[in-house]
Amino acid sequence: MIARAAVLYGASEIVIFDVANVSGSDAVDQDGDTVVSDSVVEKPKKVVFDEAGESSESKKDAKKESEGPSPECIRLASLLQYYITPSYLRNLLFTDLKPLQYAKKLPKIPGLPFLSHSSSQFLEGLTVAGKLPRSATGGVKKKKGSRKSKKQLQLEASTEYVQIGEQNVLKLDNQRVPLGTRVTVDTKSKKVVSPKDAYTSSSGVLFTNKDSFGYTVRIAKTFGKIFSESIYPGGYTYTAYVPSEEFVASSATAYEPIRPIVDKKGTIFDGAKSSSHILLVYGRWADVNKAVQNDKEELNELDDATGIFDGRFAIRASGRTEDAILISLAQLE
Repeated sequence: MIARAAVLYGASEIVIFDVANVSGSDAVDQDGDTVVSDSVVEKPKKVVFDEAGESSESKKDAKKESEGPSPECIRLASLLQYYITPSYLRNLLFTDLKPLQYAKKLPKIPGLPFLSHSSSQFLEGLTVAGKLPRSATGGVKKKKGSRKSKKQLQLEASTEYVQIGEQNVLKLDNQRVPLGTRVTVDTKSKKVVSPKDAYTSSSGVLFTNKDSFGYTVRIAKTFGKIFSESIYPGGYTYTAYVPSEEFVASSATAYEPIRPIVDKKGTIFDGAKSSSHILLVYGRWADVNKAVQNDKEELNELDDATGIFDGRFAIRASGRTEDAILISLAQLE
């Protein structure tokens, strides 16, 4: 549902915030049932300081920050990426397809031309390493005792080979592209092209949204990284909160000071209507607020999450996140 809504309304990016890294937030078990917050039932802990004056709790927080994303985040990111990956690339991009066995049985998302069979002139591919000149010992040729030149480093970071299937590798015609990236290739001219050029015909655009050809997926371990690692060089121009999964009625009043993005007549606020890069944040307010408090350094010492948002959607807060995504994107449309 999330992937379909994102494609239908032309969302360019999906950011998954790792709530598991938020201290004191409500945990969720494997069955999806909400568990009582650790901060309520947890007994006081003994804090021990070492010779350097660093507490055991701060060491645990630092270790947690250095760890990778939670399994739940990785699973969701994999699913979202899987839905927009052509079948001829899935075995290449996903090393373990067992967790995705049920996703494979679902129908393809309509509106994405590159999900069609691999007989098209334009194909999606993954850039892979080519053959660089090598010495007799198997290493890259270079002068003994010398450092690699800037040109050599650029060659190693780029390639002219694109894998467009399990056994199919295409050599580009006088063109080098960064390694390990997904690209769109014109198999006739043997050039990397933009999706807009590939999936647009003389009769019109072959996609539901002319400015978007799928979405990117990333995981943010801290709330500040949602903004600092944006795909847009200038960042987001408007940020709105969309409540969901909110089952505690009293917490709804905490975000009411944020201006509604849509008035009672259904008119969208001008600030949101004129913005080019809108960020919508979904989830429980307690999790969002706690995440902001835990990341004050990157968020300019904000004490409350209300200072981040330019507006909010006044929709039923107890609904599922999937439903909130569909409702909010439909209202923006």
